[in-house]
Amino acid sequence: LIAAGGAEPSDWIAQSLAFAEHCNAAGLSTGCRVMAGKNHFSITTNLDDPGAELTKCLLEQAHS
Repeated sequence: LIAAGGAEPSDWIAQSLAFAEHCNAAGLSTGCRVMAGKNHFSITTNLDDPGAELTKCLLEQAHS
């Protein structure tokens, strides 16, 4: 899973999306999510909340 904060500069977000495409092209099952209003510091602050978007994504990936 590649996660980017929606509050990051557009070039940083584009880099995350491009890396996900590269991984997928190499045969890896890679998801990419842009988390609205988050940055590279705040994106992980709610990992203890099972209802948080990133936590849900990580749990889905862990169970697949």
